[in-house]
Amino acid sequence: MDFFFDKKNIPKEMKDFFDKYVVDGGKNKLFCCLDNTRFMNHSKNPNIKSLGKRNEITKDGIAIRNINPGEEITIDYEELEDVPIDFRAIK
Repeated sequence: MDFFFDKKNIPKEMKDFFDKYVVDGGKNKLFCCLDNTRFMNHSKNPNIKSLGKRNEITKDGIAIRNINPGEEITIDYEELEDVPIDFRAIK
């Protein structure tokens, strides 16, 4: 389940959660994925590829190489975004 939130209306009590699991959704909105896809991390050498079109919210993906037990599930976030993400700017 995915949600968009207004950046100006985030309760202080939710700040830690939002810092960890929420990404910029553009137009003063924050995008929060509340299903297990929030546990996928970014990699330039990912093991999962989205089956959706660019900038389309989808839960469908496919493994593009073998994933070992205990290995982190990764996807290239830039594959999903129209605007490149500057990961160096993320704290």
